[in-house]
Amino acid sequence: MEEKEPVTPMGRLCLLPEHNHIIYCALQLRHPIDIDALKHDITNSVLSKIQRFSCIMTLDPHDGLEHWKKVHVDLDDHVHSNYADNNNNNNNNNNNNNNNNNNNNIMSDEDVINSYLSDMAISSPMRMDKPLWELHVMHAQKCIIMRVHHAIADGMSLMSLLFTMNRPSIAVINNNDNDNDNNPTNNYNNNNNNTNINNNNNRSRSRNNNNNNNNNNNIKYAKKGGNKIKWLLKSMVSIWYTMVFGLKFIVRCLWVKDKGSVISGFMGLEFWPREVVTSKFKISDMKSIKKAIPNVTVHDVVCGILWCGLTRYLNIQYPKELQDGEQITGMCPYNLRQQKGVQDVGSMSKNTMTPWGNRFSVILLPFIYKKKELDALHYVTLAKEMMDRKKQSMEALLSYNIVSLGSSLFGAKVAGLFYYNLFCNTSFLISNMVGPSKLVFVGGNPVTSIRVTSSSQPHAMTMHMVSYGEWANLQIQVAKNVIPNSKLLAKCFEDALHDMKEAVECTISE
Repeated sequence: MEEKEPVTPMGRLCLLPEHNHIIYCALQLRHPIDIDALKHDITNSVLSKIQRFSCIMTLDPHDGLEHWKKVHVDLDDHVHSNYADNNNNNNNNNNNNNNNNNNNNIMSDEDVINSYLSDMAISSPMRMDKPLWELHVMHAQKCIIMRVHHAIADGMSLMSLLFTMNRPSIAVINNNDNDNDNNPTNNYNNNNNNTNINNNNNRSRSRNNNNNNNNNNNIKYAKKGGNKIKWLLKSMVSIWYTMVFGLKFIVRCLWVKDKGSVISGFMGLEFWPREVVTSKFKISDMKSIKKAIPNVTVHDVVCGILWCGLTRYLNIQYPKELQDGEQITGMCPYNLRQQKGVQDVGSMSKNTMTPWGNRFSVILLPFIYKKKELDALHYVTLAKEMMDRKKQSMEALLSYNIVSLGSSLFGAKVAGLFYYNLFCNTSFLISNMVGPSKLVFVGGNPVTSIRVTSSSQPHAMTMHMVSYGEWANLQIQVAKNVIPNSKLLAKCFEDALHDMKEAVECTISE
């Protein structure tokens, strides 16, 4: 990277006051945290070698564009300690609830961390006179919270950083060796091998029978013609879906919004008080559902869980507010890098296929609300149908180019206004990221859990899921005055997966 690297169009949007998009990653550790040792490890880790963690944004007087400029990093300005224990946040509650059981007044470590994240989501913007990252150390909870501005990097870049923290270098890491979701070429290669074997057998038989050889040639020509027709039909379907989804994206940025949704976003909602809760899912349960339904991916299962759980919550909390068939639209970040999966951080700055920074877009997820709840597994089928249409389009790339073109033609502020409208006109945001499958260490200290959330946007509900080991944590951030009883929402998601698993087990037993 040059001494002054231009800020990307998506980075400019994240830096606008209307967005102020910040990522929070909570790493809970097994042992107490030594601040001096932590600073020493940061100095010697790959984090110190990534230049954006030692740069500030400056405005170039010649071209009028924002650039990254390298500066000196003082770790004392970036590492902050918090020594509050679990009881400090409940002193007022103890005075007002003398009859309650004492155990009920003590918050768990998870609740304390989530409360801290809730406050940070609507906290003051980060200072622009220093690199845009911080580490908040919660000593009593043995937790490190990484606060990183989205202008520095997206979620995939930060996850790659987490993978590489204790390693000098890693190659492409595939966390799903037994999961073909991320390896679609496996079946393609097998088909090619089978075709070659069959062709060789046909050629050997053709030496004894010229008629068979001619018939085989005719079949080949027919297959070639059939493949061309299939390719043409697929291309036409892709173009159609891309046009439809692209148009829907544009009108969402302008004026179209969810009708009558009680959880829809609106202007100024990002400043409302927040609450963060956690839903926990066993990855083996999600994979068992994936195997039970043909051609379903884990991401389809996740979307089905959210669709089912959200429907249940709305039926319980707002039984008369929504009409049957209303659309609840979500935003889902999409990784645009050509080479998928976690990459070596050292090579990301040099590899154009997996660049460091912000290389993502968003797609729209239309959830259709049903007053009469469907079978839990049916939501996975609906999610698969929705995602199959998305996969046949180039919606993510088109929406990225629309934002980039708008930023180039009208400036980042105008493009940022349309992007802000996109949040206001949709109901929620969901991201699903594959985390480490094996134990990760920070300075030799094992990480026991990983949870991710972000700064509040004009959404009433924001959900971020990250897998780690055998579990996946879903961080649910809600506007308290819009979505009450957030723990009920978290339970609805967990119950949805439980019911899906039971349905699969009943099907197998029959």
